[in-house]
Parts: sequence; structure tokens; C-alpha cells
Amino acid sequence: MPKRDNIITELLKISRLNLLIQILAVDKLHQRQKEQTMAFFSRFNTKGWLLIGVLIIAYLLPIWSFPYFPTQDGVSHVYNSHILTEYNDPEYQFRDYYEINWYPFPNWLSHASLVVLMFLFPPLIAEKIFLSLYVILFPLAIYYFLNAVERDRHALVILSFTFIYNYLLLMGFYNFAVSVPLFFLALGYWWKHKDEMNVKRIFSNPFQRRF
Repeated sequence: MPKRDNIITELLKISRLNLLIQILAVDKLHQRQKEQTMAFFSRFNTKGWLLIGVLIIAYLLPIWSFPYFPTQDGVSHVYNSHILTEYNDPEYQFRDYYEINWYPFPNWLSHASLVVLMFLFPPLIAEKIFLSLYVILFPLAIYYFLNAVERDRHALVILSFTFIYNYLLLMGFYNFAVSVPLFFLALGYWWKHKDEMNVKRIFSNPFQRRF
């Protein structure tokens, strides 16, 4: 009987050892699969960002390949911004014919941006830079929003490029066009911090929050 008990004990030890080996082998396999998955997504992220960069450059070409960017109302925004820029210059005599309306209407978004750019660049170049910033901001804002909801959604970011040159942009509605990426930035920020937002925290430490 003692000999039989010893045999059973040894068999149990062997069985436990085999079970431990199997557990370690499965754990190592899972770890390897996890590393391979992370490496795959890392390569995908790199390729995704590369593709996004190439698409941004491609979408900037229509703006910079021609002297003018054809829109219906865009030239009106450029002209109004030019008046604001040279309003106090007696050579233009804009003060004799125009009075600035300081009411905070939505068009100030493009007018103010173009005025700042026109202090450094000619009007047509300022418009091109303004439109370029819109083209760059559009997919990045979509990415920020999607990343706030669920990470690694490059495919949907790439799909967003089809909406950059939309009808309203070509109509020259610059302020509406720029408001779209700004909306997704605001929505993404809200989604990212919605669980920690309250009136007290918003007004007590607005500059301590991470974007």
C-alpha cells in the first residue's frame, strides 16, 4: 500500500507539473499573440498617418496650383477683410465710405483670421493660407473626435476627406465650413471629459484641463 501511495503521489506531481507547463505555454502563446497584435496595429497606425499626410498634401494642391481658388462668396470675405486691414490708411479712403459694424456676427471668424494673415501676406495668399488651415484642420478634428470615442479609427478619418471640398465651401461660406472642424473639436473635447465636467470645475480650473 505505501508503494502504491507513493506511485499515486508521484503521478499527481507529474500531472501538476504538466498542468503548470501547459499553463505557462498558453500564457506565453497569449503574450506572443498580444505582441504580434500590438505590432500589427503599430504598423497600421504608422501607415494610416502616412496616408493621412499624403491625402492632406493632395487636397492642398487645388488651392496652391492656381492663382485663384474659385468660390462664389469667398472673394467677398477677402474684400471685407482687406477693408478692415487698410481701414485707417488714407490712401484707400475706406473711412469715407464704410463704417465698421462691430456687432459679433458669425462672419467675424473668417474676417478676423484673414485680417491677421493680411498683415503678413497679400490678400490672395492670405486666403490660400486660411483655406489650407481649414483643409488640414478638418481631418485632424475628425480624428480627435473619433479618438475620443474609440481609438484607432483611421479608416473613418480617411473617409472624412471626401467632405472637405463640399458644396458650401465652394459657395464661399467660409465661416460655416470652418465651423465644422471646430464643432468636432468641441464635441470630442466634451466626450473625452464628459464624466468629469460640472459647472464648478469648468469655472474653477478651466486652464488646468488637458486637451
